[in-house]
Amino acid sequence: MKRTSLLQIGLVGLGLIALLAACSTPSSTLPQPQDTTLQTPTGEITLDQLGKMTPEQIEQLNQGQLEAVNKKLDDEFAASEAEFRSDALVATATGYCGSYTGALWPNAAHTLKCAVNIGADNYVSSVRSKFSGPNWTTDGCSNVPDYVFLNACRHHDFAYRNLPKYGQFRTTATRLKADQKFYSNMVARCEARFSRFNPSRYVCKGVAYTYYVGARNLGISSYYGTTKLFP
Repeated sequence: MKRTSLLQIGLVGLGLIALLAACSTPSSTLPQPQDTTLQTPTGEITLDQLGKMTPEQIEQLNQGQLEAVNKKLDDEFAASEAEFRSDALVATATGYCGSYTGALWPNAAHTLKCAVNIGADNYVSSVRSKFSGPNWTTDGCSNVPDYVFLNACRHHDFAYRNLPKYGQFRTTATRLKADQKFYSNMVARCEARFSRFNPSRYVCKGVAYTYYVGARNLGISSYYGTTKLFP
């Protein structure tokens, strides 16, 4: 089966650069790119190896490597989603998030719900910029013209630019939930964009994982760099 190149639809450049741009402030300095001379591994790929690969290197994996690594990704993602759904913090993310009358901001509960309890497409189509109060600014996926994960990047921007305004959310647990939601949004986009047995779905989910790893490893300063304003 011929593989549709993700590079042709916007997955270009280095994954970690794109990811950090998605969770940075407009004035932040991006890290140096990963070493593009890294050789694509042969044989079985571990998730640790995958997390250090560029989108181009993931595209070079053969069908067997892609299928094997996606089995690992599916298991890892299922565990992450179960942890996310059962978390007490996520369970408290109730209330409103959307275009409605009488919204009072700042509002910690509303902010948390907007950041972790709605999907990226819903956020962009029904929530973003519909009322005043939160920081709606976004870089999208910044230096990478990424039309696959664009809404996920925008939603992740909201989480990083608004959750840390509240002292109660300036925690490692809250940042983890924002990053897990980012990962979930990206996986959902891959599954919606590519059919189940299309190799491009495997590539897409592999790239999503590298972006998630990038958020976990490189997003700390961006998250805590947002000024605390509220309890």
